Amino acid sequence: MQIRFSRVRSDVLQFRRFYSSPVLPAPALVKSAPLSSPTAASQQCPSHSLALPLPHFHIDNFFSSSSIFDLVTDLFGLETNRKRRWQELVEKYAYSIQMDQDREAVDLLLKMNDFIRTDDDSSEYFFFQYAECLQIWLKFFACDESAGTFVDLARIVGEYDNLLLKSGFTTRIESLQTEVLKAVMRCYCKAKLAKKSALHLRPMKEFFIKYMEKYKIDFDQFNAGLDLTELLSIFEEISGAKSTLTQNTQEALTITILTHPSLSIEPYCEESGDLHFDRVCDYIADTKFKWKNRPIDVPLFCFYDTLESKKEKDEFMASYIQFNKIRQENLDKYSHRIVKSVVPSASIHSKQKFSKELQSLIRRWVRDTTKFLELKLGHEVGLKEEQSLNKFEPYFKILPLETMVSQFIQMLIGYSESNEIELYRLILEWKQRVLSQSVTLDPKNFKRSLFKFVLDDAFIELSQTLVSAIMQCCHFRVAENDLNAIAEEIQEDGGNIAGVMVPFAIESMQKLKGNPAPGLYRAFTDILKSNKKHAKVRFILINPALSKSVKLGSTFGDQHFFPLLCPPQPWLGHSTGGMMNSAINFVAGFDKLHQRFLQKAQLQGKLDRAFLCLDQMGKTGWCVNTDILDVFNKAMDLPSGLLKIPPPLDTMPTKPKDQTARDVRNQRKIYETIKAVANAYGVNGDILFHCYLFDFRGRAYALSQINHYGEDIMRSLFQFWEAKPLGERGFYWLKYQLASLFKPGKETSCEEFFEKHKNNILQAASNPLDDEALRRWWLQADKPFQFLATCMEVAKVLKHLGNGNNVATFICRMPIHQDGSCNGLQHYAGLARDDLGGRSVNLLPLETKMDVYVEVRDLVEKKIRNDIGTQLAAPEEVAKAKLILQILDRKLVKRPVMTTVYGVTRYGASEQIYSRIKEMINGIEQNPAKSSADDVLLSRLKTFQQRDATYLVEKIFAAIDDLFKNAKRIETWLTHTANRINTSYNVKTLDYLYRLKRSLKDTYITNPVNLAPISWISVSGFPVIQVYRDMPKVQTQGVLGSTSRDASENFAPMDRKKHELAIAPNFIHSLDASHMAMTCSAAAAENPSLVFASIHDSYWTHACDVDRLSVILREQFVEMYSFDYMEVVKRDFERQVRNSYQMVYFEKKGNGELYRKVKEFRKQYGESKIKHQLEIELRELDKVGYHNHTILMLIEENMPDLYYVLGKKNFLYSSAFPKEVNHEITDKVPVFVPVKIPDLPKKGDLDIEQVLESRYFFS
Repeated sequence: MQIRFSRVRSDVLQFRRFYSSPVLPAPALVKSAPLSSPTAASQQCPSHSLALPLPHFHIDNFFSSSSIFDLVTDLFGLETNRKRRWQELVEKYAYSIQMDQDREAVDLLLKMNDFIRTDDDSSEYFFFQYAECLQIWLKFFACDESAGTFVDLARIVGEYDNLLLKSGFTTRIESLQTEVLKAVMRCYCKAKLAKKSALHLRPMKEFFIKYMEKYKIDFDQFNAGLDLTELLSIFEEISGAKSTLTQNTQEALTITILTHPSLSIEPYCEESGDLHFDRVCDYIADTKFKWKNRPIDVPLFCFYDTLESKKEKDEFMASYIQFNKIRQENLDKYSHRIVKSVVPSASIHSKQKFSKELQSLIRRWVRDTTKFLELKLGHEVGLKEEQSLNKFEPYFKILPLETMVSQFIQMLIGYSESNEIELYRLILEWKQRVLSQSVTLDPKNFKRSLFKFVLDDAFIELSQTLVSAIMQCCHFRVAENDLNAIAEEIQEDGGNIAGVMVPFAIESMQKLKGNPAPGLYRAFTDILKSNKKHAKVRFILINPALSKSVKLGSTFGDQHFFPLLCPPQPWLGHSTGGMMNSAINFVAGFDKLHQRFLQKAQLQGKLDRAFLCLDQMGKTGWCVNTDILDVFNKAMDLPSGLLKIPPPLDTMPTKPKDQTARDVRNQRKIYETIKAVANAYGVNGDILFHCYLFDFRGRAYALSQINHYGEDIMRSLFQFWEAKPLGERGFYWLKYQLASLFKPGKETSCEEFFEKHKNNILQAASNPLDDEALRRWWLQADKPFQFLATCMEVAKVLKHLGNGNNVATFICRMPIHQDGSCNGLQHYAGLARDDLGGRSVNLLPLETKMDVYVEVRDLVEKKIRNDIGTQLAAPEEVAKAKLILQILDRKLVKRPVMTTVYGVTRYGASEQIYSRIKEMINGIEQNPAKSSADDVLLSRLKTFQQRDATYLVEKIFAAIDDLFKNAKRIETWLTHTANRINTSYNVKTLDYLYRLKRSLKDTYITNPVNLAPISWISVSGFPVIQVYRDMPKVQTQGVLGSTSRDASENFAPMDRKKHELAIAPNFIHSLDASHMAMTCSAAAAENPSLVFASIHDSYWTHACDVDRLSVILREQFVEMYSFDYMEVVKRDFERQVRNSYQMVYFEKKGNGELYRKVKEFRKQYGESKIKHQLEIELRELDKVGYHNHTILMLIEENMPDLYYVLGKKNFLYSSAFPKEVNHEITDKVPVFVPVKIPDLPKKGDLDIEQVLESRYFFS
């Protein structure tokens, strides 16, 4: 049946006409006026394309990243002492809040406001910290301890508004707006309690109403977010608005809050306050929801299906989600305290016995260390450690010193298996843990937010003080015979402890023996070791005797993000949203410079669509497929394992000797974790959600380690919470998925596959592990567990039909996948309008599905047979070629083909092939029935080495070049452009380097550096920022010596090689991310009930909605390429280098007169060295402009060939597509010319509209 995927939509045509206009608007020269908030964005954007650039935007402004990166040049002019003065203001402000100093805090906030106003160039740099300080003050103002007045509040808020107006920041911080209104309400409440007159209360009422309207706050939404027991009545009185929450909903929420004291998580904690991973799973499983105080005996998702009316379902979900929010808040509070068991369940008794002993020991260590440190507090003049403690003393009121000590000790014990941990890594992990724990403290304790203002150096100083004290105070008794046993183990292991050579290990043991009393030994000590770069780095050693004992107990400090029990919080800012009580960034990573760029992008409204996309993805509810969970649980108990599941831990050696055995053991632990989490959520049929983050390219990932992005088993465990009837074609799509999961690339009709294997399908569904012959059949599938899950669903459909029901009424919650056909190459074909390449990856409507992997395989086979037939290859090469022919299949070439567009190197591709061959060997040995290989072939495969894959790699790359010539040209353009940008010169960079370190200026001319990351705005509007740089380092002195830390907040030269290798794959990733984001938003806008999930280029929905999603995803792809996006990117690159110059060369030979004039002109500089002449010349170019500079006028007049040197390669320099010069360039003269971004490669004649009719584009 041929399906027509296109639809006539006037808005799409309007979009196309706008972007295909030959004359595009000029770039805007003023600050952009972004949308006021993500909520406002959804109201202002047409409903069909929340994630799309809109016709009424200026195209150059929308796709310009230069406004974001003006921050780079702004900060070049930012004096170091000015940053220091700002930091002093922030530190004083934090102290005033800590000490409850009202007037001081108000004065400092006003000074911050004035500080920002007096700096037009770098106001964004300080604005976000100022906004955070203001938000803390608003919470401080609202608390009982504050003596602040309404006059203070009105003045502070008014000054904030004036700053926004003056700075042009029209994007407000939504959470701050809410705090303003709550502060007014608290002020009103205090005044009422003080029996103030109506005349006194009136200004507060007027102020509240004014700002409700000014901030465009929805009364009902604001009302719903208030504490029902405290502020609701005040809100109704001050606003004059009545609550619109239904009585039933209010009762349900109140019942949930009041009748579930049993939801406390504290009974599941250890005496120390730690929470074992297993006990977290117990807590989730034990706290099952009750509907109207009645227990539910079936999985919750099944019970939900039995509710007939929409009203009843809505009431159930309102109460259930409120119940789950309480559970989730409890989990969040303890997420930083989770410790994880590493022993098999069979050893549980010994684990519990030792755990009690260890807990007792830890409690003593914590007590002794805390007492030791408290004696040092309060000394006005003291040693370094006393100074660091005194500086942190106010923070100990928020997070007690004892808690900090406990965290460090637990983390150190957590590294006992490896016997050591680098000190700086330990400090980084502890800092992250402190910040995570601070946001999970009592929300009413607003001072918890002050931790974010603590400088990295202060954290390092305090950390060293704590670790030093721990090393001095933590001792334990070790018998001599235990030490002798450890020494014997060292010799048996080849003379090392966790990679430390025997002589050094013995020396370390002697150091550990520096004990304070006979028979006692230090638990931890420090040493200096050389790292990979031969620099001395401080490590903390864990006593091997302690390590050996801990292996019987638990590994501590394993922070683990579980799937959420309620929807994630809406994203309101780059670091506000997602988790309920955990601070995370919506773009993963800890690079502070990158986060600063995102802050500026947020102020310009460039992140609004990204926030909306993550919000929409987070709304999808999931539940565990209990049928597959049952199979998984049984498979985990099989003595020999199954497929990738290794045997149980208690069947393996506790201390494996080789790396392979250790890898297998670690793999089993991963599956144990999956099993524990899946059973926790599956036992009651709970709903679960994922919090999603973007990477820097705009690709979405789930934060939880257990999610549908995982491997086959993990994916098979997930199904949608909401079930839908199959409808007219849903059963067809179930059968289609069945066939595609079994053998992709072996295209037969899914109906034929179903009829042929119906009996096997039914038997596999009923007895997947019992019948040996049948077991072999479903294990032959490409994705065995997902295939089995589909078999089980199909079996249920057939049972439904057998009972006389209509197939369309079957309720199904299984996700159906639609995957791109080598999606990276699809995007290259779309960019290049490549007809030949587009045909190979199904951009064109064809009767049969094209499989690019099969096509490449066929071309490779043809090339190999040609080599064998012509006998041009050496005999050993011929033997290798013949072996490859025996194993050459779609799967062998798939990964190299798929990752070619993502920048895989020849070495990387050979690794992929070698890895696949090892998988083939394991598969043959574990499941001989699945393979036709004989013993001879198996023996030959075992001798195959990675270097033997080089021959096949060359054939694969040659086949790809044959099919996708235009894609290669776009890749070349991107890498060459990146090199031109990174080797450009500008005066602002020169001046910045001069102020930073004068010696850097002397090397700049001979070795240019670029301090600004290469960037572009993706089609969906997401700012892609490649912050590949040589990370700057700073030294911080502490009691244990100097610690080198990454100063990611500082600028540093970009890493040219990384930019060159990464720009093409990152560019393609940003395109597939844009397609996903646009499809997600368009699907939600068209029909909110259409459930959407994705794994990059694999889109999931219900079987009944596959046809609808098929239309949407095709339309969005066409919209992506309905205008010349590459031309827009080129223009953006040109704006990024508009004040920069390129050093190029002309040859003296043939240009003698030009050379004489240039040389004569440069004499006036008064410098003999050419690098000094060029520096002066660069400054003159910047001052007078290149059109008015004599040397450039000479260049334009004489028109010599100009050459751009890139390593050992020379290119003709012009705006034409890069062309390499084969002859050697000698006797050359350097000159500066304006940077030219090369012309784009010529496009093909592919009609992108044909994608709308392509049945196999995504399938």
